[in-house]
Order: sequence, then structure tokens, then C-alpha cells
Amino acid sequence: MTLQEYIASLRGRTVAVIGIGVSNTPLLRLLLREGIAVTACDRSGRAKLGALAEELEAAGEGDLGTQALIRWYRKD
Repeated sequence: MTLQEYIASLRGRTVAVIGIGVSNTPLLRLLLREGIAVTACDRSGRAKLGALAEELEAAGEGDLGTQALIRWYRKD
């Protein structure tokens, strides 16, 4: 299975990502760019995520707020 086939298999589903740190940032960007709904959680608050929080909020429809569980949907 290719990466594109795998991404296609995720369409219409919500993907959970645990951790919004350095390791998962490229994954989150890819999923949002491809229009995949993402639920991500991180124990760090929005303030600690800083510019990354702003970038992810701009990439998808969601609000990091101060909650640990965040849901994004691709903006169309």
C-alpha cells in the first residue's frame, strides 16, 4: 500500500494523534492538508505550543484553547 492509498483510506474518518510535539507535527500537517479530520491531544497547553498552535488552527477548523483534546477539520 502506498502512502497515497493509505491517506485515501482515511477519508471520511477521524484520525486520532497522541501528542502535538516535534514528532507528530509533520503528520498533523499532512493529514490536514489532505482533508482528513484529526483529533489530537497533548498535555501541553496552547501557550506552550505557541506558533505551532496558530499554524494548526489556521490549517484546520478548530480551536486549541486550553483543552487537552483538540479536533480539527480541513477548511474548504
